[in-house]
Amino acid sequence: MGVFFDNKTHELECNNEVIGYAPKIQRLYPIRQYNHQSESVLYTIKNDESLPIWHHRFGHLNYSDLRRYLNKLGIKFNDVSDEYCEPCAQSKAQKRYNRTPQERATRPFQFIHTDLVGPITPIGFEGERYYVSFTDDYTRFTTIYTVRTKDEWLNTLQRYYNWIHTKFDLKIARIRTDYGAELRSKKATTWMDDLGIEFEPTASHA
Repeated sequence: MGVFFDNKTHELECNNEVIGYAPKIQRLYPIRQYNHQSESVLYTIKNDESLPIWHHRFGHLNYSDLRRYLNKLGIKFNDVSDEYCEPCAQSKAQKRYNRTPQERATRPFQFIHTDLVGPITPIGFEGERYYVSFTDDYTRFTTIYTVRTKDEWLNTLQRYYNWIHTKFDLKIARIRTDYGAELRSKKATTWMDDLGIEFEPTASHA
């Protein structure tokens, strides 16, 4: 035995007999009318079902209001102590944020933020379609190089590193990039490991 709901007529049927009517109000279908001769059929097929089942059916309504509503409708149910509901616990959980300030650089060119941007328009005079930016975390000084392809990122980074080392006699200790595949290639990470540079790719889609 089962109860079927007609989405067009909003009727509840059991054994080809209309036993109720539930018009749509916003996104809910509250039962407004009963065929009183068939109320016993409606209640019998739902008799003694546990409260957690009704909790799920009513969109995880809290147990206190759920008991009051079912009693008002005259629906019998197996009342049990409030059971743990994982979806409810997850929906009420609060996300914890890391409030600790990020470690900043203590000298020029110690910590570098880099990014590869493109394709850009218009194209450069020599066919450059991308640019690579390097921003010093300590001074916020930004250097930009234009490149033709994404594959030139590592060569550009090495060029930037050599310029810092030759001109200022300093070395880069940390490099932070986005999650682009070119920026975290095996060749690039190996080169940074050999120089003792700490590589910090950001989280995906951050």
